Amino acid sequence: MIENTPGKICLTSDLWTSINTDGFLCLTTYFLDGNWVLQKKVLNFCIMLPPHDGVPLAHKIYTLLCEWGIEKKIFSITLDNASSNKSFIDILKTQLNLKKAPVSDGDFLHICCCAHIVNLIVQDGLKEIDEAQVRNQTFLGCCKQVSLDSKMGLKQDVPTRWNSTFCMLQSAIYYRLAWCSLELSDTNFKHCPCPSEWEKVQKIFIFFGIFL
Repeated sequence: MIENTPGKICLTSDLWTSINTDGFLCLTTYFLDGNWVLQKKVLNFCIMLPPHDGVPLAHKIYTLLCEWGIEKKIFSITLDNASSNKSFIDILKTQLNLKKAPVSDGDFLHICCCAHIVNLIVQDGLKEIDEAQVRNQTFLGCCKQVSLDSKMGLKQDVPTRWNSTFCMLQSAIYYRLAWCSLELSDTNFKHCPCPSEWEKVQKIFIFFGIFL
């Protein structure tokens, strides 16, 4: 089907790293067949050994294109905005130009992934409107007002580790003045412990400390 396609071929490629740090590369092709029907085919899904920078990426992709015999039919390749992709495209363009393959000497070879760009824009926007992020900044401001070191950070309880409760209480007690300041400056903060609750926290903290 690819051999008989009358026009040029477009590609997309992406790298994915599994939970055990194995790298995989997927190469997909898009083209119009002889009946003007848009086709989408996964050419290769294969292991991509590190490093994942421009030189090995260019070598891998170019080798795959040659295996399929389509290195002279490529019009464009769509990639995300990873920094390694720029050098990868420069190398691939040089390789293809040696065979006089790309249209306009490869000026249209690299297409930036619109979905990736939109995702970056949305993520940046969410950071601006994230209520939790705003509250965190307010809390850090309260730490500064009462001269507490914000680098220590708050600790969270882990149900399967009792000593994490000790660490959580320790950080809560350290930032007690900041919590009280936050209660005064943030009307949405309605769960600041009262004095009797702080007294209980202090007693539990001392009790847990015996077992460390």
